[in-house]
Amino acid sequence: MVRKPKDKALVENAVRFLYREVYSKMMGLKFNDLEALNIETVKHTDALNSRKMYNRSHSRRERFLEVEKDRLHTLPATRFISKTGKRRLS
Repeated sequence: MVRKPKDKALVENAVRFLYREVYSKMMGLKFNDLEALNIETVKHTDALNSRKMYNRSHSRRERFLEVEKDRLHTLPATRFISKTGKRRLS
């Protein structure tokens, strides 16, 4: 049975939105290392998350703090270690 992607359009729209709101503002800039790129990216995403959403009375940050933050679970104390194995086909 072939499954149909249900969230594909949502993800594509989110990527398109971030590209327009974050990446486009960094075009033409040159970064000497990953840390400099991350600092600039955080600067733009912080500004985006603090801005009031279109047709809404709150920002993404306010929504996260009021609704979503308390619903997050803590991370496990130990990191996930992936295992690889071999399966013999007969």
